Amino acid sequence: MNGIIKNSNIEAAFALIYLTGILPIVNEQLPTKLNMCTLMTSSIAPQYFGFTEDETQFLCKLHDMSIEDCKRWYNGYTISYNRELYEIYHPDSVIQSIAKKHYENYWIKINVYDAIKYYISLGIKNLKDEVNALIAGEHIDVDVCYNVGPVLAIHSKCDIFTYLIHLGYLAYDSDKKQCYIPNNEIRSEWINAIEDDKSYAEAIRIVNNSKRLLDKTVEGDAQAVAEALSAAHEQLMSKQRYNHEACLQSAIRFAYFYATSRYTIISELPAGKGYADVVFIPYIPNVPAMIVELKRNQSTGAALQQIESRQYFNVMDKYQGDLLLVAVNYDEKTNVHTCEIKQYIK
Repeated sequence: MNGIIKNSNIEAAFALIYLTGILPIVNEQLPTKLNMCTLMTSSIAPQYFGFTEDETQFLCKLHDMSIEDCKRWYNGYTISYNRELYEIYHPDSVIQSIAKKHYENYWIKINVYDAIKYYISLGIKNLKDEVNALIAGEHIDVDVCYNVGPVLAIHSKCDIFTYLIHLGYLAYDSDKKQCYIPNNEIRSEWINAIEDDKSYAEAIRIVNNSKRLLDKTVEGDAQAVAEALSAAHEQLMSKQRYNHEACLQSAIRFAYFYATSRYTIISELPAGKGYADVVFIPYIPNVPAMIVELKRNQSTGAALQQIESRQYFNVMDKYQGDLLLVAVNYDEKTNVHTCEIKQYIK
């Protein structure tokens, strides 16, 4: 390849050079040999990085597949250009799902998958907390390292998250400087990556119990919900971050991991006269929507009162099914979580 590209006789013939295998190129220290290559950043460039929203909608309509399900499974990557955000779908998975008429995990593990499993298990400060938060659906601040060295040179959280962004295991919001797990397909890969790691054993147990927790919530079993959330909060968050309200929110989202198969889960959703802490919006029939309000050192009654006084339920005006109001309070002194569940009557 180097011989062809560096040949001055044919250099003028190239309008575009498309490269794959970026990490191996970095590891072989080849960038200086490719100095005539430039990354195309024109206004039409985003369409060449995957399937765009319009392309994916066309394919789903043509093959009678749900675009909303496709979005949950394979969307989440974005490219920002000229202050516009382009949504990008993983093309191979979209093609596989359409060919097989079924949405599931078609992600192909690349040769550094074992290295990823190794690095996320390192004892880097707060890394485990942030991996748990990512799996729960949170966005994590990250200082992306643009000059990435060989895989073996990874030493910091910044290095790890940067590599995972390059490899597609994380998406990156360049405006907010945050990384996140983009979709259901990649979230299942993260679970695969930690399931054999003893340091994440409690996290896997909570994931496995998440369906039971969701069922208990729908049944109105407030005591079971309180106990499950207490276990998630205690086991998933370090002592240094335990009393942070954002960590309690992450623990709750993690504890309801299974709910992603039924709900779109949104934190800090503008609703009524404020922001609802966590809202569960169903995308399948016959399951109730849920609004979860969190309090610290107060009471579940205060949480319910806030939902009602600020009219958070207005965000679900167009939803015709049942709506549950879930109030959770955490007492810092006793480390006790309490819960109250109330059905909202329209």
